[in-house]
Amino acid sequence: MMLVAVCLAGLTAYMLMGLFLGYPVQPKLPRVRRPRTSRARLWLRQAGVRATPQQFVAVSLVLGLVVFAVLQLVLDAWMVALLPSLFSVLGPYTFYAQRRRTRLQEISGAWPDGLRDLAASLRVTNNLHRSLLMLATGGPAPLRRAFAGYRANAETLGQAAALDLIRSALADPTSD
Repeated sequence: MMLVAVCLAGLTAYMLMGLFLGYPVQPKLPRVRRPRTSRARLWLRQAGVRATPQQFVAVSLVLGLVVFAVLQLVLDAWMVALLPSLFSVLGPYTFYAQRRRTRLQEISGAWPDGLRDLAASLRVTNNLHRSLLMLATGGPAPLRRAFAGYRANAETLGQAAALDLIRSALADPTSD
């Protein structure tokens, strides 16, 4: 462990000297590919997080650094502060992973009832637009939340665009 600490201290000193002498170290990191980012955005949308992947990672890292700094000040032992700070970095991910799983299960479980309501409404009204409006007010709760803005979106953007917005809001393959 001492070897790792000495290597990290040496690397830090090297980078600081390069910065002060005018030759900062510029590591060439691989570029993040577009599909990976879109998968992360989809994951966050499914979890109900309104943040970019970069913001989510930054907040998680800042949380870990804050926990590390507080524990380092209180305990004065960086080895003891390291493990709780690592857990606090992973905390938001585990919380939202569980939230995502629950949300996707609720949406998948709500579709059979929603389709039954939609079919019954179509038999009565013979109008898809009215049936979708009725689904927004009287359908299963997870679908009601997604269809809540359907009326306003359909009036301003049109029915097809409103349904595309609902599909992206649900972010569920079953909903497609």
